[in-house]
Parts: sequence; structure tokens; C-alpha cells
Amino acid sequence: EKGADGVLVVACPIGNCHHFHGNVQAARRVRYAKKLLDEVGLGGERLEIFYMSGGQGGTFANAVSTMVEKLKKVGPNPLKNGLKPK
Repeated sequence: EKGADGVLVVACPIGNCHHFHGNVQAARRVRYAKKLLDEVGLGGERLEIFYMSGGQGGTFANAVSTMVEKLKKVGPNPLKNGLKPK
């Protein structure tokens, strides 16, 4: 709504979360939000969750690169500059 082209959520690996089930709850919320983005025409592919621990800098860099490439393909957020979703 504020114009972000996409959102990358980083969570602990499944089965290894300091917050017990926080990563499982995050995954459920991301699935729900992706569905909502699809329903309103913005595209659920603009939101992704990646699992990694704090010491995985290379994995984080790869996740960011993956998300950037995905967003290049889907293009800018259609709500930017007053555009309408497809």
C-alpha cells in the first residue's frame, strides 16, 4: 500500500527457532498474505519467506538476490504513482 515492490521475510530454520514456533507462525502468515495479494491483484510473488540462521550471511545474500531477480520480472508495485493493480 505504501509502494514497496516486494517484501522478503527471514525466519529461523524450521525446527530451530528461539521463539519456539515463531517461524511456523510466520510461514502461515506469509501464505495468507500471499493469497490476499493475489486476490487484490498485486501478486503474491511479491512476498517470500526464507529460512536461515543468523550466521548465514551468504545464504542471506542469495535470498536477497533471488528476491531482487523475482521483482525485476514482476515489475514495480502497481500502486506506485497511482497505478491500478492488474
